Amino acid sequence: MLGYHIRIRPRNSDHLGTTRQERRLVARSVLLRGARFKLVSFGLGEQHLHMYPICDRDGAGELSGQVSSSLIKPLKLEGGFEKPYIEPLKDMRHAYNNFSYTLGQEARHNIPADRAGEGSNLPDLLGFRLIGAYTLDNTRRYFPKIDRAHLLNLLGRRELIPANGPMDAIVDAGLAATALPSISGS
Repeated sequence: MLGYHIRIRPRNSDHLGTTRQERRLVARSVLLRGARFKLVSFGLGEQHLHMYPICDRDGAGELSGQVSSSLIKPLKLEGGFEKPYIEPLKDMRHAYNNFSYTLGQEARHNIPADRAGEGSNLPDLLGFRLIGAYTLDNTRRYFPKIDRAHLLNLLGRRELIPANGPMDAIVDAGLAATALPSISGS
């Protein structure tokens, strides 16, 4: 089974994930729901979200419905979402291309505010965020040719160098690692 390419888009052309907090909220929603559907990748564009699960057509519809309904209230999307676009993947070449395409939304749409890829599961695939660690296991299983160099390239980097920043950055780093929008609330 090769899975499905899913794209969901809000009605009224509302933007998705315009702030770091909203991108984390979207990422958390996708990752909390995606494990059951063998999610391998997702990426947030300006006005849409791409997801790639390795599941059947019913599962793809269920995942898109769960993610869509979970985002309406917190993102204040009054019109909700359009009917999802769900495309079956034809062959392994299509699957590999879809994997990279889904993760490359930040670069494709030139979203400079998301240079860390928080609107995708790149942080999970690179080991920076734990909530979506299962996507790395799924990727290794279904896409054994995908390596760290490929993932770094999708992030626009050749290597990662540890930063030694100010201590007040620790809260934001912790929020990024857990895909939480803020430390307030329940």
